[in-house]
Amino acid sequence: MRLLVFALGATLHLTFFSFRERIRVAGSPLTHDRVVGLAQELRNVPEICGLSFFELATVLGLYAFECEEVEVAVYRSGVLGGRLDATNVIHPEITAITNVALDHSDYLGNSLSEIAREKLGIVKSGVPLITTESDEDLLEIFREVTRDVGVPCLKANEPEPDRIDVNPDRTRFTLETSAWGQIEIETPLVGRHQARNAALAVEILQHMPEDLRPELETLRTGIAAVEHYGRNQIEVINGRVWFFDVAHNVAGMDSLVDTIDSLDFPRPLVALVGVLGDKDWRNMLSALLSRMDRAILTQAPSAPLDRRWKPEDAFQTLERIVNLELRKISKKRWYKPEVMRGRVLCLLRGRCTL
Repeated sequence: MRLLVFALGATLHLTFFSFRERIRVAGSPLTHDRVVGLAQELRNVPEICGLSFFELATVLGLYAFECEEVEVAVYRSGVLGGRLDATNVIHPEITAITNVALDHSDYLGNSLSEIAREKLGIVKSGVPLITTESDEDLLEIFREVTRDVGVPCLKANEPEPDRIDVNPDRTRFTLETSAWGQIEIETPLVGRHQARNAALAVEILQHMPEDLRPELETLRTGIAAVEHYGRNQIEVINGRVWFFDVAHNVAGMDSLVDTIDSLDFPRPLVALVGVLGDKDWRNMLSALLSRMDRAILTQAPSAPLDRRWKPEDAFQTLERIVNLELRKISKKRWYKPEVMRGRVLCLLRGRCTL
């Protein structure tokens, strides 16, 4: 969309270097001075007091888009999913849900059906819903909610698994569309799940107002230019292959493992893992480590104190579920070849610098 003549804004929640990454206009974050200036202007609004961090970020994004004269905005819901999310004040042209997975259960519920209903809180009168959800029980909930509101629930057309080609630097797939017929798409994002995500984006564009719908070549060029750091990101650094991913629930880890299985990585495979303590790390790591030759369990220094996991507890649990030898080591010795050979390692001090 940012390749069209329209001014496009987007909000994201995954940031690595700066808060500015959350608010993008024409594909780029706002400058530091611009963000600070807009925030200073909002400080004078009485209603701003008492808002949560995410609510403030949402307000700042909306205000930035107004000031930058954005014509088309893409908003991603936060951890509250839909019904209670700050972004739900928006009345959009189209709503979309990829799929439902167990995550943020303290806010959204302990079952997939409960979480689905929370996410479906974004459904609004006159606004179609598009999804790539494949579970029939959940799809029935989708249809029930959209039927009650009086809007269509549209299942996005997805590429056939045998027509998805996953490579270390891109994913190619063939997709049947109503607007452009059969098309070949290439995205720099890696993994079969990224083909499904791109297919959802294509479906959304097909249902946009005609004056906002891109030409096929613009569509292809836009998808080929996507950047999304930290999601199956593969880099070669000093001759070693590094695979970075921020999977933080079982569904995300399943996608990560599927991508690992799709590619021919040089062995041995070594995992460096840090997980928040309130995540389902037992099931996450049993899937991941079953593909690994070696692993290091550590703790992210940025993790909030009340959400930090204990690698030593994970060490004891993994001894029972992973078919690898485990051994505790100090931070100073983890990198030695004789220590790394064929083991899951537990760094009790937490932080390691690579």
